[in-house]
Amino acid sequence: MNDAFSLRKLHARIFAHGLGNHIFLGSKLLNCYAKSRHFEEVIRRYINLKQWNIGLDSAAITFSVKSCIELGNLEFGQGIHGDALKSGLNANGFVGSSLMGCIVNVGVLTMRLNGDQRAYEAFRFAHMQRQGLHPNRVTLVSLLQAASQLETLKEGCSVHGYAVRRGIAGKEYPWLHIRVGVQLDLVASTALVDLYSKSNKLIQARYLFEKMEEKDAISYDVMMAGYLYNYFASEAMDTFLEMVGEGIKPNLGSMLSVLSATSELKDIRKGKCIHGHVLRLGFDSNAEITNQIIYMYAKCGCIGNARQIFNKLRYRDLVSWTSMMMSYVCHGHADEAIVLFRLMQREQAEHDSVTFITLLQAICQLGSLSLAKEVHCHLYRANMNNDISITNSLITNYSKCGKLNMAANLFEHAVERCLTSWNTMILAYGMHGKCKEALMLFEQMKNVKIVPDEVTFTSILTACSHSGMVNEGLEVFKSMIEEYSIVPCEEHYGCMVDLLSRAGLLEEAYNLVKSLPSGLAASTVITLLAACKVHGNTEMGEILGRRLLDLDPENSSVFAMVSNLYAEGGKWGEVARVRDAAKQRVAKNGTHNYSKLTRISSAYKSSLSNFNSQLQTSYSHSIMPELQPNTPSPPYDLIILGASGFTGKYVVKEALKFLNTPSSPLKSLALAGRSPTKLTQTLKWATHPNPPPPIPIITADTTEPPSLHRLCTQTKLILNCVGPFRLYGEPVVAACAETGCDYLDICGEPEFMERMEAKYHDRAVEVGSLVISACGFDSVPAEFGLMFNSRQWVDPALPNRVEAYVSLESEKRIVGNFGTFESAVLSVANADKLQELRRSRPRKPRPAIPGPPPPKGPTIEQQKDIGLWAVKLPSADAIVVRRTLGVLTENPRGLPGSNESAEHIEKREAFWSTVKPVHFGVKIGSKSLLGILHIMTVGIFIGLLGRFSFGRWLLLKFPSFFSVGWFRKKGPSEDEVRSASFKMWFVGKGFSDSSLVSQGNRKPDMEIITRVMGPEIGYLTTPIILLQCALILLHQRNNLPKGGVFPPGIVFGPTDLQERLQENGISFDVISKKAISS
Repeated sequence: MNDAFSLRKLHARIFAHGLGNHIFLGSKLLNCYAKSRHFEEVIRRYINLKQWNIGLDSAAITFSVKSCIELGNLEFGQGIHGDALKSGLNANGFVGSSLMGCIVNVGVLTMRLNGDQRAYEAFRFAHMQRQGLHPNRVTLVSLLQAASQLETLKEGCSVHGYAVRRGIAGKEYPWLHIRVGVQLDLVASTALVDLYSKSNKLIQARYLFEKMEEKDAISYDVMMAGYLYNYFASEAMDTFLEMVGEGIKPNLGSMLSVLSATSELKDIRKGKCIHGHVLRLGFDSNAEITNQIIYMYAKCGCIGNARQIFNKLRYRDLVSWTSMMMSYVCHGHADEAIVLFRLMQREQAEHDSVTFITLLQAICQLGSLSLAKEVHCHLYRANMNNDISITNSLITNYSKCGKLNMAANLFEHAVERCLTSWNTMILAYGMHGKCKEALMLFEQMKNVKIVPDEVTFTSILTACSHSGMVNEGLEVFKSMIEEYSIVPCEEHYGCMVDLLSRAGLLEEAYNLVKSLPSGLAASTVITLLAACKVHGNTEMGEILGRRLLDLDPENSSVFAMVSNLYAEGGKWGEVARVRDAAKQRVAKNGTHNYSKLTRISSAYKSSLSNFNSQLQTSYSHSIMPELQPNTPSPPYDLIILGASGFTGKYVVKEALKFLNTPSSPLKSLALAGRSPTKLTQTLKWATHPNPPPPIPIITADTTEPPSLHRLCTQTKLILNCVGPFRLYGEPVVAACAETGCDYLDICGEPEFMERMEAKYHDRAVEVGSLVISACGFDSVPAEFGLMFNSRQWVDPALPNRVEAYVSLESEKRIVGNFGTFESAVLSVANADKLQELRRSRPRKPRPAIPGPPPPKGPTIEQQKDIGLWAVKLPSADAIVVRRTLGVLTENPRGLPGSNESAEHIEKREAFWSTVKPVHFGVKIGSKSLLGILHIMTVGIFIGLLGRFSFGRWLLLKFPSFFSVGWFRKKGPSEDEVRSASFKMWFVGKGFSDSSLVSQGNRKPDMEIITRVMGPEIGYLTTPIILLQCALILLHQRNNLPKGGVFPPGIVFGPTDLQERLQENGISFDVISKKAISS
């Protein structure tokens, strides 16, 4: 009898027979209601027992208290406690244990933290004894759980001692400061382990755990939770392995704990093992477990694995969506987080303030004002705009998007403000250089009795430093220590040293540095040392240099800074000493970070015998830029990443042609990838039959961002050949945009290129990193072929449209790279994401093209002038060309160089004045209609199957079948590569005179056909183009833009790239110029 209706019928019959005033039957009914989990009915019937004066017994009290525990009804539980005291039933063992359980589970004991001494008295044994209570094991366990919840070790030890004195626990271990009773049962022992582990007494907790004669899954769970609570994730993992080794089956809590441990350790191998264990135990259907697995993969950097788990979830709760969004944000995939939120909306999943805060963090990374406004409006409609955390996130977004007035308005009209609100607004003023406003807000904050914290003072001191307000900064620093008793941390001291150094107060800054603890001094010494170089105070700089070598001997930049300083002062003996110290560190750690420093120092030493002191000084200043700590000269001019891949090995072969040749800027080269063995084999293949040169091999993996960061610090330029770029390209771009390294790749994936521009353009401009995609057959022939055709239209002629026709030819069989096929499949799969990305970005101005737009035309076209049948090709070329024309619309004279020569400025402006915007499209051609049908068949397969996961699996599993033999996983043979070639025809149509454009819908009356022709596209043409772009970038870096994410045409257009390509087998020809009927 488990349903409430049946129980009510029984209750009614009891009253109908006149038995309603029997306390025994009333208690039995309460028992039935409680066992059937109808806890609200238990409370109602308990009230009836009191109202009808039937009376109470121990059973009624016990079941009612347990119902309060389940319902979390603290107030009613206190009332029952009072009833028990009045009726004298509190002395009953079952009642006492139930009441203590209520205290523990509902939280009455937390009243002690709020100053309620009555709840605390209920905990004290003296009070219990005055009431005649003698706790049993159940009560003691409840008390231990209460002490564990409150983390009150003293009271918990009192309970433990009481158990010893009462004979419930018998043996004492004074050297551990605990007592261990051999008679404690499993539950009590587990409660003690929980108490000691949460009270930072892990040694005692572990000892108790090991002395337990019997252990179950909950005991291990508590021990693992204790380790995690104290940040010992490795020990938690070991405990889990011990548990499995003992043959104890893990429960839900065990798996959650071990997954948390794996997340903290960031050990993906163990994480995958645990994931497999979850699948074997059948826990994968549990939402909490699955959410923790998603978090684990994300924490380990495997964001793709996390998304796969997310996609497989049958039921996604709020935590699932929010966890996945947070994972994307933490790994810099802000656009993916926004797309996920859109999907969340489409599926009508619920969302809360945490979801919107995560969404706003993603928008903040993108710096999109329009999206921030859209979310703000949505929050108004959902009546969530008054949430304090959301308001703070909106303030941050508006300030970072440059809308300081909107941020200030939000702050002023906020319904509620917390400390974080004030800190956020102060930081916003500081970011915008509004130091006076930040100080005024700080004063206002103090007036309303908001106590500032460390973050507040960091924000204010940073603002003062950037604004040069020394006196105000000193006052703030003084008040932080004297008025608010905040101990300054490393950030505060760094701000103060920077503030004083910028003002030229080096002595004051030095006195501050001298007073610092050694643990906080290294970063501030570096700041002051840099200031000494700026202000020319070499004497103080030498003192700081010696101290810095003692403080931070493992920091590679320290040796360069100190050696640089000594060299400026002409102290070559000290330079040699630093060099020796650097060599010793290299020998110790097996690294070569100082090879450049060693060569420079040796050059300094050899110069002593050839120059007098005056010339030495001149020599020192002439080469000092190589040792500047902010712009160290990397050891390699170029690193090829993914050199062992299909295309990568041909890029290596092409690069070796230009290594150390007299006219080449390429003097040093390294190869990078996951497998040193494969890289070595690539080098042997590229130089066969000659022996390979001593080219350094560097291990790097796109799934390990630290390895990419190290890679970028060792080179001027990265050539990325690792594809598909949507899967493996972003970490490399992110590392380059963070370190200032230049980047070229051979990507033909529009979604990747536009996403990189959206995410990393501003950062790349800031650090001086030039990021250029599509530097291969995709899409340099299209861009330069179009510009070549456009420049043939000499005034007064004017082009209107250019159609490109790609023709692939071979004496043998045409076979493409599997990577190209995979990129095409993924492009179809991500077409919706590309559209979503474009909608989320501000619309850029489009070029004004004279004349009417071109007609749509037939699906299959016969182009008789060039002898081809053709069909539209959905490639990256047209998109890349439109991006270049878009940038040119905003910058009609092109992009200025970082340190451009006057000659190049004149050349750049003259070049772009001859390039006219046109309508542009790309088609793929064949000499026969059958060939076009062949192409269309492959396109239909990719277009239809690429939209579904199973279809993509089929395409990528059997590429040769679905491409009718054009693509295969092993790629083409060397004979097939040598026999292949391409022709790209550019059919331009326009007006013989620009005045004809104004004559209504006048059709073009002139046609110019040009052609770009070269060897096989993937393995010969692409490496040629990529290497020539790299050589130009190395040789003419000052004439190119400082940084940013751009298509190749806008960067390399005014350079001699076309001439270089012609010298290396890629020709540009004018085929015909003629009038056509309009």
